[in-house]
Amino acid sequence: MEGELPLLTLVPLWLGLVFAIGINSYVVVFGSGLILRWGGVVLGADRLGALAAPPVLGIALIGLLLEWSVGKSRAYGSLWDALHAPIRPLVAAAISALLFADFGWTYRLLLAMVGAGVAFLVHSTKASVRFAAAGAPDGRWLLAVSLGEELTAAALLILAWFRPTETLVTVGIGGLAIGMMLPRVLCALMRAAERTLTQLLSR
Repeated sequence: MEGELPLLTLVPLWLGLVFAIGINSYVVVFGSGLILRWGGVVLGADRLGALAAPPVLGIALIGLLLEWSVGKSRAYGSLWDALHAPIRPLVAAAISALLFADFGWTYRLLLAMVGAGVAFLVHSTKASVRFAAAGAPDGRWLLAVSLGEELTAAALLILAWFRPTETLVTVGIGGLAIGMMLPRVLCALMRAAERTLTQLLSR
């Protein structure tokens, strides 16, 4: 039975979901709900079945539509990311706890904390990239970054549910990419913040 699956069997699904949540939590919740509702029998279906509930799908769809519009705004995109800094880790922690529901509370708490940490790190890196793109003179950079985020989250979501080996490879590459680009992203973020502050003071 699925409840008896070992920890390592669920790790690819877990890592893929929490990583994708850091990019776009609404894509993950809404997409997972659709997969669980109409995608047939998949690993973790009995644990995350709550995501297929109509109220959850409805809330996720509303959030997805707001993310689509507000997230691409140069005026409100950074505020949106700031508001979701605690939300995405909490979603990752909740999904982690549900996914490992048959493990002891100590393991569930530990895995929930790790899942939240992964989501927060991914979200922070993504938000830094978006902030830098929002400060660029050409507004098309922000649109391209936003679309890239949504496509990446959707692709990783599908891999997480159906291709565990590819998920581990993708998450590993993503983790290395974040580690390599984070210093440059932080420098770009500081320059963008300085430029924004200068513009505000000059008004």
